Amino acid sequence: MVNVDTNFSARVVKRLADVEWRAAPKVSGVHRRLLDRITFHDDVARATSVVRYDANAKFPFHTHHGGEEYFVLDGHFCDKDGDHGPGTYIRNPCGSSHEPWTREDGCTIFVKLIQMHKDDPFVKTSFYDEAERQWERSADDPLLETSLLFKSPLTKEVVRLYRWQPGEASRPIVSPDGGMEIYVLSGHFTDKDGEYGDHTWLRLPVGFSFLPTIHAASMWYVRTGAFPVISC
Repeated sequence: MVNVDTNFSARVVKRLADVEWRAAPKVSGVHRRLLDRITFHDDVARATSVVRYDANAKFPFHTHHGGEEYFVLDGHFCDKDGDHGPGTYIRNPCGSSHEPWTREDGCTIFVKLIQMHKDDPFVKTSFYDEAERQWERSADDPLLETSLLFKSPLTKEVVRLYRWQPGEASRPIVSPDGGMEIYVLSGHFTDKDGEYGDHTWLRLPVGFSFLPTIHAASMWYVRTGAFPVISC
């Protein structure tokens, strides 16, 4: 399969509705929208994508040689560890394996493959578990609260949820060492370069800055410090 947007020094913006669905090779009822991809061999790749499972679809048993991270956008994604509903965030570590399936509602997940340190741990948390979710007011902007999903003890990688109230941000957001990715889970915002609605994905190179204006209460998945590519 071809590579997709492999230049990590370039800003990339993709609106999900503009990215075509591709059927997963050799699997019925599973479709992917590729956001970026570096293919190593056959169907093994460092990849970021949105994957849709049809009702009652199954994926064959496989091992995560470089880890698998996913966020459930809708429906229920099921495996030996349970039924994972909307808002569930999972990190399956390097060397883990499963044979996932879906129920009658199918599911859609935001997925990252082969992007973990070999010693990163298993993580499961849920956006909807208010007892588990802890929100912190940003010291830099009164419109923003953040909630930690994962912070690697081994690399610079940090994954958070950003919860915005409407208004213009107090100061520009700067992509740190290791870069920044944003997936807009809900709401929309603008900056000098354009408008970004729900299900927009942005990959921002180191040092890139932007000043967002939030036009509706918004939720972002934000991953920082994860460039360059790390492979197990």
